[in-house]
Amino acid sequence: FRRLFPAATIHCFEPSPTEFTRLARWAARQGRHVTCEQSALGDTEGTASLFVYPESPWVSSLRAGASHWNASGQKKEGSSVPRAVTVPVLRLDDIAGKVTLDDGILVKIDVEGAEADVIRGGVKLLSRAEAVIVEVTVEHRFDDANDLLAVASLLDETGLVYAGNLLQSPAPDGSIRYVDALFLRRQDQTR
Repeated sequence: FRRLFPAATIHCFEPSPTEFTRLARWAARQGRHVTCEQSALGDTEGTASLFVYPESPWVSSLRAGASHWNASGQKKEGSSVPRAVTVPVLRLDDIAGKVTLDDGILVKIDVEGAEADVIRGGVKLLSRAEAVIVEVTVEHRFDDANDLLAVASLLDETGLVYAGNLLQSPAPDGSIRYVDALFLRRQDQTR
């Protein structure tokens, strides 16, 4: 997104300590165009357990029961038990109220099964967004994970409608693991 929108300010949130370190290094090279905060997003402010898989930190989730998957998208037999790390949780609407945001807002949500929590905690901001991209898991990877229909229903309440997938990731057997679903502002919607 930094290459696609070079003049935009990007606000990033990452709860995983390992992944946040990588993100912060990258953000520092971007100057004033990128801010990053070491926290998860949800529907209530507080703390939560982040389940971190040492071999695959990108599979970290606030959702219990996350299955360990290898880079090929296959369940890894004998994988380690996730380590629970306590992380801060912020609400998107609270954060948005503290920063200046121009029109033309794009939101990317990639939260490993906790999409509904982020959406509920960001209704005001999402109601201002022109576009939202949500990574939605198609296969069952997390307890209480949200499917595309649930995400679409929640975003419909903010005036955003499903417009297709930007990306989908196939598993080795050809089934779809997850999609980056695109939601756009309804044309009849006034903000």
